[in-house]
Amino acid sequence: MVLSVTHLLTLSSLTLSALAGSYKLLKDIQGHDFLEESVFSFEAIPDPTQGRVNYVSRSVAEGLNLTFASKDTFILRADARSILSSSGPGRKSVRLKSVQDYKQHVAVFDIRHMPVGCGTWPAVWEVGENWPNNGEIDILEGVNDRGPNAATLHTSAGCTAPKGRPGQTGEQVQENCDAKVNGNVGCPVKMSDSKSYGPEFNAAGGGWYAVERSDIAINVWFWSRGSAKVPSAVKNGAKNVDPSTWGTPQAHFPSTSCNLNKHFGPQNIIINLTFCGTWAGNVFSSVPSCKEKGSCVNYVNQNPHAFEDAFFDFAAIRTYVPGAAAPVPPQDTPDTTNTAETISTSISTSTTDATATADANPTADTTTADATPTTPTGDTTAATDTTAQTTAEGTPAAETTTTNTAAATTASPDLNSPGDA
Repeated sequence: MVLSVTHLLTLSSLTLSALAGSYKLLKDIQGHDFLEESVFSFEAIPDPTQGRVNYVSRSVAEGLNLTFASKDTFILRADARSILSSSGPGRKSVRLKSVQDYKQHVAVFDIRHMPVGCGTWPAVWEVGENWPNNGEIDILEGVNDRGPNAATLHTSAGCTAPKGRPGQTGEQVQENCDAKVNGNVGCPVKMSDSKSYGPEFNAAGGGWYAVERSDIAINVWFWSRGSAKVPSAVKNGAKNVDPSTWGTPQAHFPSTSCNLNKHFGPQNIIINLTFCGTWAGNVFSSVPSCKEKGSCVNYVNQNPHAFEDAFFDFAAIRTYVPGAAAPVPPQDTPDTTNTAETISTSISTSTTDATATADANPTADTTTADATPTTPTGDTTAATDTTAQTTAEGTPAAETTTTNTAAATTASPDLNSPGDA
């Protein structure tokens, strides 16, 4: 049985294309998966952004019901009961760090609800050790309910994102990604969709954020829950995804003006909620609805019930690494030429080698580093902080396709609800 030269060349092209632009599912994190020690660690650390927050341990978070899960829901929230002493610690909250680290990858965040309220500073981001030398990618971040979202890079010197470049729908705010200049604003791209952050995001039932990091670009997308443009692979949690089919991203950071392999190393996913600090606190009085409440710190101390809506509701996080299932070969046709046999042997060998490479597991390693970046004082965007980073080899989770529920679950979680909702 021999394939024709035309079919073999087509098969070769499809294989190389799939390996170049497609990613296969590594982890499908849903519900109780978020609470597994092999998936996320709880970072009970002082807040490097000087927030009015007290990040708690896993046992404290679970004991106070600040984190809980059901089959397809994970809640992360702050304490909304306690009045704080001005001389005591900040408001109890949670900061998670993924055990798995990532280089080239795609991550899709299916979020139904994000924390809102004056003084809040929620973030979903990726960061490497030895900040900023291994880079930071802010996927979702903002303060004091002020949207839209801005996707931002923070790097060592020599990485820029020039204004006017093609390939994105968002607006470039600052060009220099160097964390050591411009008050560590980085190079934010303000998204064009007002539903990408805050109360408008929640009113729409949430949505999906996706980030792709490759050798040639870092891209960030956003789709609101009701958008007709959500790719089916994103919406349904496909086992293989091809971001080149997702349309123009909101933020596009090409390697032409930033050597991505130089400025970005292995990174971990961080999810956290802080209050006030060097961004939300510094611009608190510039937001009319917040200014009338007095100082940020006093407001956070004295008004616990104001933070009943300060919670994340995750439906899922799915991460993908380069590689894809082998394409279906075309129907074979008789061909006995020596040329066809030679090409068949060559392509078979290269396809096998490529597939074996794509299926290789990440290398396990463990490293640590601490850093306390300076965050901006302007109302543009801010770097999220950096702490000890840990790398570990991940085991692919069960490849499960789910249908996302509507926003009915995004009402403020009951503080009295059981740990396993």
